[in-house]
Amino acid sequence: MKNAFIVGIVIAVSLAIFTVFHFVHPIVVLTIGDIFWMIIMALPSILTKEGLPHALRAIGMIPATFILAGIGFEFLWKIFQERKRAISLILIMTAGLLIIIANGSQYVSWSQKQEVKDSFDEKYVQIGNYLNDLEPSAKKYIIINTGGTLVNNIPMPSQTIMFITNTYRTIEQQEKNIFYVLPENINQIENPDIIIPLENNDQIKKEIIINFPRVQVANFGDFSVFKISN
Repeated sequence: MKNAFIVGIVIAVSLAIFTVFHFVHPIVVLTIGDIFWMIIMALPSILTKEGLPHALRAIGMIPATFILAGIGFEFLWKIFQERKRAISLILIMTAGLLIIIANGSQYVSWSQKQEVKDSFDEKYVQIGNYLNDLEPSAKKYIIINTGGTLVNNIPMPSQTIMFITNTYRTIEQQEKNIFYVLPENINQIENPDIIIPLENNDQIKKEIIINFPRVQVANFGDFSVFKISN
């Protein structure tokens, strides 16, 4: 039934596109579709309240934005091409120069800023990848010592690690021995092999050492791993 429904959707959409393209100029269809794309991709940012304004949730609008820019450029290009080739050449060179400058600023300079890495939770991604490389039998505890909207009574930043390690559900956490605890519950941790706090500060270090004296600390860039000798 599910496969038949998917096939039906594909056929219906295909017939609709064929009908529209048959009677309407393709550029009109493209423009309307692109506007709908922008509206739909704006919904994740519009319909949520956590961390607003949140440009990352609207990141799906980027391709549609450049498509609109491309439509505008094509329109101007045709006008200039019909009149003077010299103007067309100047337009192409100017556009190419702007693209080089924009890409250099966007992907070389801006993308390397620490603020960008923090916005994309690079540190939490690194923690998740580190956990994936460990043996499933090792008991691993993640201390969520950071703020954020609560999701199942755990601050939202933990969601990045849960996604990377596929441990959102309790059964998956038990299978992979990855557990998430709040700082105030650190004394409830039992027989840990690995403890990783999301935020590495002196206070959490002190609490871990007090509760687990036989600990060794290994630093991995932006985060620290506390290995417990049992």
